[in-house]
Amino acid sequence: MAITIILPSTFKIGALYHFCDQFVTPEGEPKDGEITFDFGYLNFIDGVGLTVLTNTLDWLFNRSVKCFFSNHNVNRSNAIFYLDSCGFFENYLGQKVSIFSRVKSTTIPCSRVRHSEGPGWLDFKLSPWLCPIVNVPDRKLYSLKVCVKEIFNNIRDHSTEDIGCVHVQHYPNIKQIGITISDFGRGIPSSMRSRYGDLRDDVAIWKAAQEGVTAKTTPNNRGVGLDYLITTVLSNGGRVGIYSFSGSLLAAPYQERQAHLGNGSYPGTLVDIALPTHAFVGDDDEEEDMQW
Repeated sequence: MAITIILPSTFKIGALYHFCDQFVTPEGEPKDGEITFDFGYLNFIDGVGLTVLTNTLDWLFNRSVKCFFSNHNVNRSNAIFYLDSCGFFENYLGQKVSIFSRVKSTTIPCSRVRHSEGPGWLDFKLSPWLCPIVNVPDRKLYSLKVCVKEIFNNIRDHSTEDIGCVHVQHYPNIKQIGITISDFGRGIPSSMRSRYGDLRDDVAIWKAAQEGVTAKTTPNNRGVGLDYLITTVLSNGGRVGIYSFSGSLLAAPYQERQAHLGNGSYPGTLVDIALPTHAFVGDDDEEEDMQW
């Protein structure tokens, strides 16, 4: 029998595991071959929620699950208008909810980026958009771009496909940039267990984030990605959340890195980066060009 998933009223990171638990079995497979997503009660969704929803649909489509939407065209909440302005309904249904929807200047809408497209996305999409917001030249974004590049590398190395979902959002009212990247691949815990043996999901992510630790599934995986990401973001006053299967790791300034075990399972890996626009300093000196 087909199942219906009622989207949460507030779709942020806190809704992640409950949302995923509705369609993912404990074995990491879809619970049904036909799923309807009910948008009737959705009042708020941020960049993380949009990325999770997009990643979810792609994950289900990849497993031949038929997906349907309901009540998206009767709900007049800000969440629906946000999704519409990001091209969500046009992407999945072929048309917008409102003909007046447009992408806002504060948004780089969730898009699928192949590893081979990563350099172009960083140099011609992210940098020109981000530089004026954080008020630094492109050369000072070197370390941040390396971090994002490493996430793309991990997607290529550990995912079932060479594609990641990327969404970037500026929240002017709280002076913050949100960068969310997700894939629906093998997942960090699975990759770590293939090399280090039986590890609980949260322990596996904790270990993966240590300096020099790597699953070494490909020669390109240098083991600097997650630790370098966390160090770079924290040095700019930001915070990082990494979610994969039932495990997560949170890192914030002046706090110990905290690993947690959730009550659900995210099918893949989600990296959520928050950067304060007023505290961003970037790199001291220009670095050499990145090698992909």
